[in-house]
Amino acid sequence: MNRPFFADKNLRHRVSAAILAVCLIVCGVFPSGPAQAAAPKCNTDAGTAQSLKLSSLKTGDTVTVCASWLVTRQTTSVGPPAQSSGSASGQVSSTRKTTKVTVPQRRFFSATPDRPTIKSNVYRSIKPGDPVLLASTATRHQHLALLLGKPTMLRFTPVSYRWTTGDAGVSVRSQVRHRYKNVGRYTVRMSVNYKSEVRVLPSGRWLTLPFQVTRVAPSVEIVVASEKPNLGGVAVLVGKTCLEHPSAVGC
Repeated sequence: MNRPFFADKNLRHRVSAAILAVCLIVCGVFPSGPAQAAAPKCNTDAGTAQSLKLSSLKTGDTVTVCASWLVTRQTTSVGPPAQSSGSASGQVSSTRKTTKVTVPQRRFFSATPDRPTIKSNVYRSIKPGDPVLLASTATRHQHLALLLGKPTMLRFTPVSYRWTTGDAGVSVRSQVRHRYKNVGRYTVRMSVNYKSEVRVLPSGRWLTLPFQVTRVAPSVEIVVASEKPNLGGVAVLVGKTCLEHPSAVGC
């Protein structure tokens, strides 16, 4: 008497395994196409934290942090036959050696410092000789991501500034007080250098990366004019309307 097709247990297992493999490929668990792009080559050592070996890479104004596992591996080496008189003939000795190895890089994440902007006290225009106050919005900030399952923060801190006021004026302060002598239009430019640090939680230690990132703020135009003073949007009471007196203040 012939047995049913699925009566053979080994055959059933092979068919079930084939069906499962097809389902996993279709569902996207196993990639059926080309492998994903490899992680960037972080060639700058950043230290060790929470059993992770960290390295970093700077590309333009973007910082990338890479992580790989630090694991302990035990190996057993076989030595020559024992020479002691009490040992059996041909018996070999074995020693256990513990070495720390680094598992190949597996995870990384990238972040870019926030782009700063320029703030000033000038509304529309300002008269020659009046003080112009310039300030940067750059502040310390951080980005959070999971790196090999561990919460990791990448922090950026402004450490230096460079200002140009458009009339040959230069400053390296975080805030600038400047006076324009002549009427005209002046373009203010500013750049910020950020220090970058990485921290793997819950460790309280920040690891400083060996490079800085420069971000350039959008430029701002300052108009210096003597015809119409800067009122800053403040209401002013006048005796006549602008139709009656077009050259009055605020018209």
